[in-house]
Amino acid sequence: MRGNQAQTRNDRLTAIRSFFWHLGASDPASIGVAQRVLTILAKRTTSATPRHLADDEPAALLNASDPKKVQGRRDHALLLFLARTGARVSEAIGIDAADLRLDENSPRKAIPTCQYFPSTTGS
Repeated sequence: MRGNQAQTRNDRLTAIRSFFWHLGASDPASIGVAQRVLTILAKRTTSATPRHLADDEPAALLNASDPKKVQGRRDHALLLFLARTGARVSEAIGIDAADLRLDENSPRKAIPTCQYFPSTTGS
């Protein structure tokens, strides 16, 4: 016994099952072995409840970015975007410059604010 946690075992089992699923599909002689491996059940694990930021942590994140550096301004803008829109990181990653409408004719919507990230647009 290596002392691995259940999640580590499940991750490895997923890889092994994927291999045997492919093996069973590509080699009919191996279907019996593949079926036995595919019936191995994953161990039960408890998933951790997502932890929210404490009251002082959002401001600390914003203050950690250096406005004198390009990366600091980028980080600051990304944090504000995530907090004000409630977007997930995967959604933020999927946005590109073509998604932005900065011309005068585009409809403007108020950017939602929250307690920690107040609006800086003056509205």
